[in-house]
Amino acid sequence: MAMAPQAQGNTRELPLERVLCTAHGKRLTGTLVVWDEGEGPPDRLAFRDGFIERVYAPDQSTDLLRLFRRKDVPFAFYAEDLIGEAGLARWVDPLPLIVTSLRSALNENLLAREVARLAERPLAVPPSRVVRRLKLTPEEVAIVHLVEAVPTTARELILGTQEPRTARRMVCLLSLLRGFGTDAGRASPGAYGGSSFPPPAPPTKPLGSRTPPQKGAVIGVLPGIGLGSSGALRSLTPSLDT
Repeated sequence: MAMAPQAQGNTRELPLERVLCTAHGKRLTGTLVVWDEGEGPPDRLAFRDGFIERVYAPDQSTDLLRLFRRKDVPFAFYAEDLIGEAGLARWVDPLPLIVTSLRSALNENLLAREVARLAERPLAVPPSRVVRRLKLTPEEVAIVHLVEAVPTTARELILGTQEPRTARRMVCLLSLLRGFGTDAGRASPGAYGGSSFPPPAPPTKPLGSRTPPQKGAVIGVLPGIGLGSSGALRSLTPSLDT
């Protein structure tokens, strides 16, 4: 059985932090496939309503942060369950996972890009119910309170604090979460961190391949991995508040 992805891209243009933020904000159900930078088979994350519920790693690793270190690899999102019972059952809230990645400075390019994008724009804080899920440190919470109390831009915040590294990280996080929180933790319609998945284009290599996908063919299912219920997949290319 062959299938085409609902969306695909490269982490060079769309970092994994933003991919997870989009999948969570749109409450997607399906499988995110992330290839590696060598010739190994891809990792797969099964989503249900925007939360990770099962993980399949070819090397049996349980370290999800290692995926954020892949700076230039293909990814694809499928509406189908491409893990079945082969993976490890593991419920993960993507938001604190994204925060941990930013703290670990695994993607300096992402930090620089988001700071530059919001340099002269007013920062916005998502509702408290979203902030509580982030599991912020006291220093990070203090910056959130500052932004809530005093309208400020990214540049003003970074230059005006004694913790510029923390401020820079929080600017990136607030950029990713821009538009979140109008309906029980869901993102506002058409606003998912200022970005969306790219239009879908079918890859050429099967999921079990040790070569990343190229344009022009469909993806196959790994032998022994059944397809579960896909759920309704919402549009991945809304008009965005950028």
